[in-house]
Amino acid sequence: MVKYKLLSLFLLSSIFSHDVYSKDVLILDVRTDQEWSNGYVEGATHQPVSKIDDNFQKLFPNKDQKIILYCARGGRAGQAKEILSKLGYTNLENGGGILDVSKKFNLAIVKD
Repeated sequence: MVKYKLLSLFLLSSIFSHDVYSKDVLILDVRTDQEWSNGYVEGATHQPVSKIDDNFQKLFPNKDQKIILYCARGGRAGQAKEILSKLGYTNLENGGGILDVSKKFNLAIVKD
């Protein structure tokens, strides 16, 4: 019984801290086009870190929107976080690598 109560508390805290199924959360894959074509996290949007510029602000004008960034292991997601921060985005999270985000938010890796 104790295990179930702890699991329920864990699930509730996960839901309230990161509602990745909400349209208010953007999961952003900052890997290359080739990496994206090999698979990406379900529901993610693709924008290679090398192509994040002022045009990004036109596509995603809400600078307070929760953005979870990921790449292969987290390094480029960190770079993207810095770039977006300089562009005025305030609610950014380096989710790490693709496997980290998939596991943390229980999202499938999709291959087209």
